[in-house]
Amino acid sequence: MQAKKPDAKNKYIVPVVAIIGTALVLFLSNRPGKMANGLAVIESEAQYNYALEKVTKSTPTAVGKFNMGLELEQADKDAALEGAKTLDAMNAFRPDMAAGYFEAGLLYYLSGDTDTALERLNQSLVDAPLPGNLKMEGDKSKVDAIVADCHHIISMIAFNRNDYKLAVDEANMSLAHSKPHASYYFARAQAEVQLNQIAEAKKDVAAALKLDPNYLPATRLNHFLKH
Repeated sequence: MQAKKPDAKNKYIVPVVAIIGTALVLFLSNRPGKMANGLAVIESEAQYNYALEKVTKSTPTAVGKFNMGLELEQADKDAALEGAKTLDAMNAFRPDMAAGYFEAGLLYYLSGDTDTALERLNQSLVDAPLPGNLKMEGDKSKVDAIVADCHHIISMIAFNRNDYKLAVDEANMSLAHSKPHASYYFARAQAEVQLNQIAEAKKDVAAALKLDPNYLPATRLNHFLKH
């Protein structure tokens, strides 16, 4: 599952809104896999279902706070990390499913482990076009939503690493792959501010607040831009 090292121009390009568990259930397959790195092995459907229930119960608080733009407490980060490791075992049992790797990438990001998050998100984008992922009750938009969320998280990581041009590019990709979310517009706006693209940033903040007037990061950025 090690991602191929990108070149300097695209060092973070791999390709959040999804709730833990939902996408996993939609993307189930029956192929066995092997565990690596000493993590617990899942060897049966019963163990897989138990792990899925565990992740579904332990991580919604962290994911929900992220979706609302709220700060995570250490307990949330710890739960996210534990959930991410559990998802690694689940993904080994059912490999090549884009949703599983996306969920793991999201949780690793929330835990603060951005390097591992990038690896999992990269794998999600590699697997997204596979036929097994596209057989979603005939609804390709579900796959597009996963891809869009991957790009969104990468935009946030790029911003935190001061790669503002890449952050804008990744936000553009998230907006191109799925219906817009306030968080997508905010991710682009905060990078545009750093690039001194103030007019564009104001438009994106306005778009974010139109979609979700209560999205706190956009509200804060809007206040900043007005002063």
